[in-house]
Amino acid sequence: MKNHTATPVASATDPQYRADIDGLRAIAVLAVVIYHAFPRQLQGGFVGVDIFFVISGYLITRIILKAQAENGFSLLDFYSRRIRRIFPALATVLICCLLFGWIFLLAGEYERLGVHAAAGAAYVSNVILMKEGGYFDVSAQQKPLLHLWSLAIEEQFYMVWPLLLILTHRLGAKALITIVVGAFVSFSLNIYFINTHPVETFYLPFTRAWELLAGAILAWLSLRGMEPGRWSWSVGNFHKYQPGTAKLANTISWIGLLLILVAVVGMKSSASFPGWLALIPVSGASLIILAGNDAWLNRIILSSRPAVFLGLISYPLYLWHWPLLSFGWIAEGREPTFAVRTILVAVAILLAWATYLFIEKPMRHAKLKRGDLRFPKFDMRGPAPGLFLLMLFIGGAGYAIHRHDGFPERSQETNRLASELGWDEYFQLVSRETSECLPISFRENAHKYKNEVLRCRQTVADESRHDIALVGDSHAEHLFWGLARHASRNTNVVYYTHSCFPFIGMIRLGMQECQRMEEALSYIAGSESIKVVVLSAFWQDRYVQTDFRLNLDQSVIDQDEVFRRGLRGTLDLLTSAGKDVIIVLDGPTLDFDPARCLRQMAFLPGKCSFRPDQSIENQKRYRSLIGEVLRSYPDVKLHDPMQQLCPGESCSVMMNGHFIYKDRSHLSTHASEHLGVALHQLIRDLH
Repeated sequence: MKNHTATPVASATDPQYRADIDGLRAIAVLAVVIYHAFPRQLQGGFVGVDIFFVISGYLITRIILKAQAENGFSLLDFYSRRIRRIFPALATVLICCLLFGWIFLLAGEYERLGVHAAAGAAYVSNVILMKEGGYFDVSAQQKPLLHLWSLAIEEQFYMVWPLLLILTHRLGAKALITIVVGAFVSFSLNIYFINTHPVETFYLPFTRAWELLAGAILAWLSLRGMEPGRWSWSVGNFHKYQPGTAKLANTISWIGLLLILVAVVGMKSSASFPGWLALIPVSGASLIILAGNDAWLNRIILSSRPAVFLGLISYPLYLWHWPLLSFGWIAEGREPTFAVRTILVAVAILLAWATYLFIEKPMRHAKLKRGDLRFPKFDMRGPAPGLFLLMLFIGGAGYAIHRHDGFPERSQETNRLASELGWDEYFQLVSRETSECLPISFRENAHKYKNEVLRCRQTVADESRHDIALVGDSHAEHLFWGLARHASRNTNVVYYTHSCFPFIGMIRLGMQECQRMEEALSYIAGSESIKVVVLSAFWQDRYVQTDFRLNLDQSVIDQDEVFRRGLRGTLDLLTSAGKDVIIVLDGPTLDFDPARCLRQMAFLPGKCSFRPDQSIENQKRYRSLIGEVLRSYPDVKLHDPMQQLCPGESCSVMMNGHFIYKDRSHLSTHASEHLGVALHQLIRDLH
């Protein structure tokens, strides 16, 4: 970035351009790109954003303080430069994302993209994303504009910071005092809120400003010639540019690089970031900038042509890389392969170079023609006003997409099928066709449980009699619609569901779910009307968890033994009470989002099948344990939906024009009805 002419404060040595800062940008953008593309290879690469914050704070504050020293700072000119610097590449990426989303995304996905595009155009992405969840959440992979949160923080900083420096200058106060006080307050807020409000601390400018203000301190020092390479060992007077040694500058720059490497290689995504941990990358970047462009590392490595090239395209590369990776994730319904991610990164670099060369650079250095109207150095006929209007248009387009629910009329058939994904259709059906209920023994104490009480629904409103009880977690719940749909008019089917095995005598460390489940099973065992009990759970997922213990003997930590005893105790309770028991196993679990099938129908027909081999392998252990226990309970029936869902060697995500799955493991209402027929046949056979 080019700066203004040299200020009198440091006229002897003040450089116009520091190539090493472009090299530092290269380190920052490579860290972020590698982290996003290959998170397991570089788990701390997200700190590249913190390096960017320091650089931005340094460059922007330096521009403002220099202009003030020359009595030539114009706020309008400043914002015009920011628009010409930031808007062209961002507008290009936003437009491409919206156009691609129109063709490729489902209505709900496109609606969310519209919200994020509008937020990105208005530079409030951090606020919107903060309300949706954390940066490190799995769902973040499916947000192509997630990365714009950092730009929002920078632009919010740019809106306030120049005004504060203008006020400081007019009051005759010291800029350094404003910078240091601001950094101290922001850092203190960061530390204070990191444990109680981690998501807000990550996304809000108040708790991030100290990172930009660290760069601002460096700008103040730089304009006074206070780089270590200019220090004098004999006098130590910072304001006399006496020949000093380069050893200190070299040492400082290498320490800075070491701190950055420690952060990039050693850190992991954490709810405690930024907090104290952010001091490591911020200090590292600060030390490298402080060392000056004469330090060996800065002069030879960071100022090398490859490093400078990556630094020059770092902004468009940052903008392009994440949408490509995110759309790749959405298209695959899972993490793309290593090879695909590598190709996407290469494409991002190519697009970044083209954006810099043909869009960003011409806009930044556009020449004004003689006679152009100006108002305090503000280019009224140049690109800034047009870019501002373009960004308003993009924001309006994003808002329109949101208001029109992602324009579902783009494909009626796709919209119909999309409605079968997720839980909305299920909840609409059961709310309309069945009744809410509460286990009788819980009624008096329901207020104590609040959200911990089991979810419960039944097919007949009369709670005085239940005939069939379905018990388990959400994998029991998704069977209820099929049981309800095919139940006879005088049969009352009830389900009790919570996040635990449907076992007695078991606890889950730190949680109450298993206690609620045991109360439900005890009530069922004592009920005279309930004749059949269906037990189901996401056995595969629950089994690999390690936080289950036996209530009466918590010293048993072997999960196989915990599982055996929990199942035996439950079967003893129910069979001794004269109940007919059916255990329903899991069907195959997808390793991709079934929503990808909607896209593949349009772009890659016939690609919506998969082999169940991996699911069978993952389920082998718990299936073996259940089979081992059931040898002692010959009257307990086992239902395996695998054959119904995968009649051949391969499985399809669809059946008779409907989705079988609503997500990666839960069955759709159509599949539930399909299994409900078989379950009722099995129940009839029991009698």
